[in-house]
Amino acid sequence: MCATTAQPGATTRVNGAEICEVVEKGQLAKSTTTRVKTIRAVRGGDSIYDLSHVAKLTQLLYTNQVIMKNLTIIKQYSNIQSAHVYEHLFSRAVNELFFAHGLYKGLDYFLRGTTYTYSGLITVDIDAYTPDAIEVLSKVPKLSVDTSLERLSTALTQVIVENDKLLEVSDMDAVRRALIEIDEQGWVSLDDYEAFDEEDAELVDYPIKHTKQSTDVEKITIDVHVEKESIERKLTPLFWKLSNIIILTATDIICAKYNTYLDSNSVHSRSSACRAKLLVAGEQTDKEIDAMLWDFLSVSNKIMSSDFKDRLVSQLSNLSYSNNFYGAPNTDMVAEDTHIYIGKKGWQSIATVQNIDKILDNITVQIKHGDYKRSARLT
Repeated sequence: MCATTAQPGATTRVNGAEICEVVEKGQLAKSTTTRVKTIRAVRGGDSIYDLSHVAKLTQLLYTNQVIMKNLTIIKQYSNIQSAHVYEHLFSRAVNELFFAHGLYKGLDYFLRGTTYTYSGLITVDIDAYTPDAIEVLSKVPKLSVDTSLERLSTALTQVIVENDKLLEVSDMDAVRRALIEIDEQGWVSLDDYEAFDEEDAELVDYPIKHTKQSTDVEKITIDVHVEKESIERKLTPLFWKLSNIIILTATDIICAKYNTYLDSNSVHSRSSACRAKLLVAGEQTDKEIDAMLWDFLSVSNKIMSSDFKDRLVSQLSNLSYSNNFYGAPNTDMVAEDTHIYIGKKGWQSIATVQNIDKILDNITVQIKHGDYKRSARLT
């Protein structure tokens, strides 16, 4: 384990990974005069790094700055639609892993899964923003997907809805075998990846292929809304951050449970609402829509009952656009959605638990499907 007494500029190793520059960052917190060091970069010889010890060390530094690490891993499979289904299954497994550790999308991490439709290439791209998320990140490449009928049906439906095209499935047992075959492939990190030319892809249509037949896709919207009069205008960026975390985390669970697909989410400044647009195949009953709303509220309140507020305040109070640009809220997106351009000092002035509570106390969640709509207070 690296000692915190390392000299600035020193190089050491942790679990076989090289820490390439240790720099002094000052006091750990107001209550102590202990001097600590922060890790500037980590490089290792293996394609997947074991960051558990590094994460424990950097946990000491979280009062000083937000940190970030990216993991991008890659696989390829000869049947494009099997690869796409696998991407959905694996992304679900990753989201569940982070959620089980009390970590939330948009606060602790962000995930992007992609299947390239002309090559069968699968990429999973994850940004980890906090020490705990970095520690969990090391477990991601070792995950296996669950190919149970329930999960497989959900993933197939999501792929159908996403592409608005029906799938032709030759044999469910063959699909499961294909998914297991993909799962048993080792992931390759982007740092260790060479190149893949889609012209070299040897593709097959078995066991799943797209058809040209469209499916009946319906839209469900979920609005996380706050009355403009209930909060000060300057708090709108904080609502932007807060509502996006709620939307991204809760819709992951809704989509997995109700076979829906998150098509988009955005904040609308004029209405002070963060809207998620979900796509679903086939008709939904009013009772099912009600159940989605209650599950959304249940997940949201679980988030709020944790140490979430303190962690969000810490993250926004200690961000740095100069030293960790990608670990800070996207200024252009905030400005586009809220019409407020905000920097580090602006976030520090509004990021308090009291302001978060003020926003949460005035949030209403509305779900709408066709002419049917239902609303409820968040707290």
